[in-house]
Amino acid sequence: MVFLVQLYNLTYPQKNIWLMEKYNGNTSLNYILGVVEIKNGFDYKKCNDAINDVIKNNDAMRIVTEEKDSNVCQYVKDYEYVNFENVDMSLFSDKEKEKYINDFGLRSLFSEKNVYYDFKILKYSDNEGIILAKLHHIISDAWSFGNIGTQIIDHLEDNDVTDNKKPSYIDYIKSEDEYKNSEKYKKDELFWQDYLKDIKE
Repeated sequence: MVFLVQLYNLTYPQKNIWLMEKYNGNTSLNYILGVVEIKNGFDYKKCNDAINDVIKNNDAMRIVTEEKDSNVCQYVKDYEYVNFENVDMSLFSDKEKEKYINDFGLRSLFSEKNVYYDFKILKYSDNEGIILAKLHHIISDAWSFGNIGTQIIDHLEDNDVTDNKKPSYIDYIKSEDEYKNSEKYKKDELFWQDYLKDIKE
C-alpha cells in the first residue's frame, strides 16, 4: 500500500536557510537553543509528555524536507510519540554539565534523520532538572521558539492544555503561494525591478 503525502514549496525564508545549509555546510548559526528549568519536582514522563504535546499540536515541528526533481519540497509527517533522552546528571560536575550542553548545541540538526528539532531531558536531582531545546530556523524563529517554551511550561504546571492545537504552518505556506500567484505580486515585482535596476552586482 502506498501512502501519498501533500508536498509544499519552501517559503522564501525557508529556502534561503536551506540553501545556506546545503551549500555552505552545517552551521550552528541556524539553530535556536533554549532551556526550561524544573525546580519543583523532576518527573521525566511529565517532561517528555510536555515536549510531545508541542510536537503534536504544532505541525511546523513535524516538517520534513525532501529533494525531488532538483527541487526541495516539504511535507508534514504524522505525529508519533517520541521518547527523548533522559540523562541523570546528579553526579556530573558543573564543568561536565556545561560541556554536555555545549556539545548538544553544536550537534548537527540538518543531516540527522531530516528532523529539525532535538530535546534532551536532564535530571539534576529529584527536585530539579532542565529540558534542553534546539530548533532549526527552517521550522522556527525566535518568536515561535518562545511560544513553544511557554507551551512546555503550561503542560508542566498543569495549566489547561486541552484543545491546544495551534494555527497551522501550512496555512502560512498557502498564503505565500497565493501571494506569488496574485496581481499584487506582479506589481510588487515590477516595482522592485525598476527600483533596483541601477544597482550593479
